[in-house]
Amino acid sequence: MLIQELTRRLQDLIDLHQQLLFIAEKKKESLIKQDIKILQAAVKDESKIVRRIQLSEENRVKAVKALLHSLQVSPVEDTLSYILEHVNGEEKAVLTELTHELADTLSIIKMINDQNQQLIQDALQYVHLSLDLLTPSAEDFQYNAKHQELEKSSSYSTFDSKA
Repeated sequence: MLIQELTRRLQDLIDLHQQLLFIAEKKKESLIKQDIKILQAAVKDESKIVRRIQLSEENRVKAVKALLHSLQVSPVEDTLSYILEHVNGEEKAVLTELTHELADTLSIIKMINDQNQQLIQDALQYVHLSLDLLTPSAEDFQYNAKHQELEKSSSYSTFDSKA
């Protein structure tokens, strides 16, 4: 019974992470298309999913502790790896499969988030470059000795009108 509870909690985590993966893809597309409204909505949805993941993770930890208690194993760790050491047969196979599926989903999310971060960095560099090109430098507004010398030399003409 407790194994089914843990597998249900793991499946919930996988489902939530797949939703997070979908949102990460949506964020990537909105960054590429430069659609801020879709990006804002995706970030809002992402924060909701992250809260749900936190709650689901807490439930998973409770299920792991209950399972370890029922197996009469002291809960040194509340990780799935630790559980896998103490279960056998079909239960171990199911938990291993769910663990791998969750890990694969997490690695894909990480990859897409890294790509999104790079897209944001590129966009910021472009904005900074554009601003640098549009704003004049401070040297253009400063008067110095060279500028005054240029004014004096340009007031003299090569043609002498007094002669």
